[in-house]
Amino acid sequence: MVCMDKRTELKTAFTELVSLATPYPELGRNLAPPHAIFGGANLSFEGNGYTALQRVTYELINHSLRTGGPTLSTVHGWLAYTCRVALDQDIDTGFAELEGLIDEPLREWTVLEHVRGHFAQAPLRVGRCVVHLTLESVPQIGEQSGMAGVLEHETPPPVLATTVHARDQESARVRARDRFDETRSILHLIGEHIDGGSTGVAILDEEGDARSSAGADEGFVVTRLGFDATMTLGYRGLEASAAKEPPDRNDWETRVLAAARWLRRCFTSEWPSERVAAAMSALECLFVGGTPVRQGKGAAIAAHVAPLVSIGGMTPEQVQAWILNLYGRRNDALHEGLWMLDDLDASRLVGLTTQILSWASFHLDEDHDHLEPCRACQTREEAVSAIPALAGATIRT
Repeated sequence: MVCMDKRTELKTAFTELVSLATPYPELGRNLAPPHAIFGGANLSFEGNGYTALQRVTYELINHSLRTGGPTLSTVHGWLAYTCRVALDQDIDTGFAELEGLIDEPLREWTVLEHVRGHFAQAPLRVGRCVVHLTLESVPQIGEQSGMAGVLEHETPPPVLATTVHARDQESARVRARDRFDETRSILHLIGEHIDGGSTGVAILDEEGDARSSAGADEGFVVTRLGFDATMTLGYRGLEASAAKEPPDRNDWETRVLAAARWLRRCFTSEWPSERVAAAMSALECLFVGGTPVRQGKGAAIAAHVAPLVSIGGMTPEQVQAWILNLYGRRNDALHEGLWMLDDLDASRLVGLTTQILSWASFHLDEDHDHLEPCRACQTREEAVSAIPALAGATIRT
């Protein structure tokens, strides 16, 4: 929605844009960059016209994730159409058409995405998405519409489904992608992650003999569910937090869900540098963000994490030193471009971070026994107050 005082400015800019629109170029004509062509409207914008197009476009674009759009491509379509109307009729008619497009309400979109895995109970709500085992069980499709057969090739069941409000299809996709990623992050925590799938890999030896292998394709076997298809203790609060809109989440809910999304990155990459960076980012969400700590972040993470985990053969002090060293190597990978080639350390850190996410998720359950009276933790400070002190380490909150 554009307020009234902005409408006058917008109309002035639109009038200028129309004056700079030129007929669609003849075949073979060389355009001087930068330029934009709208073939359906038989218009092109070059030089100052292109600058004016960009100015009006960015005045109208809204953030798709936050407000539901419109996106750049949609606004370009609006402007091409309304400029054509203005040229064929007059400025007032063209601008009235533009105002009508701007003022259209958000539309409701149902977005589906295939999710590979085994789900014993469905429909299953996970955050702001629902897992369906058949396309016909999605309410917007149903058994009678015939749409299931059309969609099955691109989005075979089981599917994740979510309903969003947005101005256009691309904005709906962006909003849905945010929800899908969050739901998949929870599926990593409430089930067993499985690999293998449709992505083929061909491997040839030095003599040219070929071998084939199945590449990684994210999938899940969900195990942490009760008989009523609800989450078990330790994950109920996490799922309920994900069902909320982001502005309605408290501090600890926001941190744990963000950390879960970073943890998922660890399972979708084989590059040790990226896996370590993602795991450390998850730990920073939980133990560093929002604190006065600006220097010594690695030490703060190590002090919080070491008392909570067990790594075979290491004392808590050794775990603390290992994490601190690994954090320094992570910084070298991120800031200096140095590669981390030790996939064993990366795998160990991912396992450690998974343990920490389970601990963090547990503190979102209302019936965990950390606080008196029993309730879910709402802030970082409440959650980390449960961490036992490690000798020689200062836990800064």
